Amino acid sequence: MVSFDISFLARTTAASTSAIRARTEELDNLQARLLGRADDLGSTFYDTATQFTDLMAWNIGDQTREELQVWQSAGTAIAYASSTIELWAQYVEDFKSERSDQMTEWWDFLRTKKSEIPDKYQGDTITASHPEKEGFGLLGDANKCRSVYDELVAKVADLEQRERTNYQAYEDHGDEVADMLKEGPTKENVQALIDAGINSWAFYNIDPSNYTMMVDGRELTEENAQEWAEELGDYWSGEKPIDERYHELMIMLSMITTNATQAQQGGTGYREEEMDFLQEFYDTLEGEDPNSMGVLGIPSQMEGDHLTDEDREHALGILGDGMLVLSDESLGGSYEDLPRSVRRTAEGPQFYEHGEGEVPYSWVLYQEDARALSDFFRHTDEGLQGGYELSVNLSMSSGTYTHHIGDSDLMAPDELTPLLDVATRNEDANYYVITGEHPGTDPYADHPALGTDSSGSGVNYADLGVNYTDEERTNVMESLFTYEWDDGGESARGLTDWISEDAASPEDRVPQDENSEIRPELTVEEQRSAEALAALVEHMEDEEFREAMFATGHDVTGEDGVTWRDVAAGHLNPELADSWSDIFISYMDVFANTEGVGETEPSEGHDTRWDDDQNRVYLSPEGRMNFTEIIMGDVDAAHKTYGEVVHYGAESMAEFATDNGPRSHEGSSRYGSLLGLVDVALNSESERRSDDNTEAVAHANKVRNLVVDTAGGFAGDRNAPGLVVEIAKFLAKEALEVSDNPPDPKMESPQEWMAEEDINHLAISAMAANDPEVMDALEELHPGAVLGEGEDRYIPLDPGEWDVNEESQDTARGNLYDHVDELPWVDGEGSTKSAVDNYLLNMGISWGKWQTSAS
Repeated sequence: MVSFDISFLARTTAASTSAIRARTEELDNLQARLLGRADDLGSTFYDTATQFTDLMAWNIGDQTREELQVWQSAGTAIAYASSTIELWAQYVEDFKSERSDQMTEWWDFLRTKKSEIPDKYQGDTITASHPEKEGFGLLGDANKCRSVYDELVAKVADLEQRERTNYQAYEDHGDEVADMLKEGPTKENVQALIDAGINSWAFYNIDPSNYTMMVDGRELTEENAQEWAEELGDYWSGEKPIDERYHELMIMLSMITTNATQAQQGGTGYREEEMDFLQEFYDTLEGEDPNSMGVLGIPSQMEGDHLTDEDREHALGILGDGMLVLSDESLGGSYEDLPRSVRRTAEGPQFYEHGEGEVPYSWVLYQEDARALSDFFRHTDEGLQGGYELSVNLSMSSGTYTHHIGDSDLMAPDELTPLLDVATRNEDANYYVITGEHPGTDPYADHPALGTDSSGSGVNYADLGVNYTDEERTNVMESLFTYEWDDGGESARGLTDWISEDAASPEDRVPQDENSEIRPELTVEEQRSAEALAALVEHMEDEEFREAMFATGHDVTGEDGVTWRDVAAGHLNPELADSWSDIFISYMDVFANTEGVGETEPSEGHDTRWDDDQNRVYLSPEGRMNFTEIIMGDVDAAHKTYGEVVHYGAESMAEFATDNGPRSHEGSSRYGSLLGLVDVALNSESERRSDDNTEAVAHANKVRNLVVDTAGGFAGDRNAPGLVVEIAKFLAKEALEVSDNPPDPKMESPQEWMAEEDINHLAISAMAANDPEVMDALEELHPGAVLGEGEDRYIPLDPGEWDVNEESQDTARGNLYDHVDELPWVDGEGSTKSAVDNYLLNMGISWGKWQTSAS
């Protein structure tokens, strides 16, 4: 068996979770003896709300407050020690789990790499110098060993970095737990335990006056909600100084929203008493004057020296979280339960219908309200989402503002982004804004992950007050995408990010047998993603929408000082281009489809749609071209997209050169199609730039040069075989050459002869590396094309490395290829020439279809 002189062993610890938890169990037993109970406390003490006196086996209700506090303090100390030790057990468990994953990954990787070593070296120890590199740089037994060894070195470096990070976290957590035990049950430490999901109810059960973290139904009353709202209002306005009581009330509110976050993420129920409490609490804060700012007046009340910046942000975040909880239909909330001032702002002047006694709502009033609501939402928990109706309305009002008022600059973009950030957390709402269809109806009604309330029943979104016209939604999408966001569209990208995140894998999306009557079964989320993609691409087929996306009316000045005028949406907001690039990559198999491409007249069946019968998404050639062109507006997004295509081509060619199984033309057809699509899109984007700026070619060159520079690393990041890495580098260099001769900045897209050269080079190099006699013959024909000596000879893929005159490279390539073209190809299904011709034919046809479509 082969071995290597490189190894990996992650540090471990002698700490034992079973031994640690044994101490926790001992403390729990002590707690039971303190309370006079022999039964398990788990379900009554830690998991539910219970009065402390009810937990006691003895009647101590008639004891004095001082005597009762002694019992409570003792119980708190035991519960805190037990909980903190459990936290340490979890940290140890996390450390060991990560270490185990690292070691498993190493042994699996090592086992795989050992199996890849050729039989010739299976009894050797592979080192940094043995065996030495020989012959052609990609093929040959020794070179395979070198490639595998380099992959092992890279893997060990990665694992060692992860091991250091994991061990440092383990040590830091040890210090943290030690400090917590020294400090005792402070409110901050108790909150940390609750945030970790440990004994959420225990501290309230023992000592509710000091740890009002969670409250039971008897405490959650309308009277308490009103009293606490008034108390907190006095603190926020500065009428009362911050004291211990203030922190107790804020912890209580924090726990109610934390409970909701856990309910959203874990699918657990949310108690009706908590929702009723929140409604009364916010109603009290809102007041009765319909023309006042209500709840939205609180941020201005907090300004001044009576609150620190930290206290202010914490309070605003808790209040913002509460609004999101109150609006969430799946938790039993409702949009109508929100304060009037919040609903008025969420809908905006175009959609809000003012009630009796209210002054008409204007954009001037809206801007002040929106700033206040943004103050709340800016500090909310990123893992908490608002309800469906609130989220849709926030997206619609934000887009309507940017559509009608954006250029007037009543509000700075960063004052609007928190509203959009919160709105786009709800994927059901995003789906509606893009498609105009309500989730929660078929096929979603029976799916527990979408549209379910706290009782497990379906929430029919169609019954809610969400009813916008297609024109209104289109205007909103157009405006959100073409507005000049100060964050480059980072908040707006939430509207589409989920499409790529929820996409099904290609093998799950399309059946192996296209003629099979058995169609793929997609999850609801996967189908929702595909339907949204179809709707998004349909928008790009609309002439007015498309023109707005390609000409936003905004100028962008680059780092080189060049100003691009009337730029496209992807150029204006690079974060959006990046989001759409992710979608392209997730659905690359769909974008590679050549059906209908290059046809002079659109034919039936090639339109953009979700096909219910086939459980499959189809995109029209026009829609794909427009969508891809928007991505090309940003250099980084274009680079990422182009890099993925080059990597796909490298894998296709490597498989072609090494696979001795039945020949498949799918890889060459798809590569040609993808390369043709991104070439056409990049050319079109650059030509549009040239209308206003003769520096258009600089954009294309930057994109392509980035791909050339990083193609090898791009493939290497995926642990691709060495052959794929080298081909990726070569494809990028060959396929992405452009002309930058002024005054005509028009780019040259890769020509058909480039693909022929690429595959000819690969065939020459591979055939020579596989047969020393072929190498001898080729060296005799053109000695300068063969580098190295003896067994180390090889013919580089790149003719630029050949030691021949530049004028004779074409001649040399032709002579070399003529010598190998009649030799049998690796799959045994014909000659080298027939294999090369077939690959080129399929690739060229697919590539050429996109050139025809663009002309």
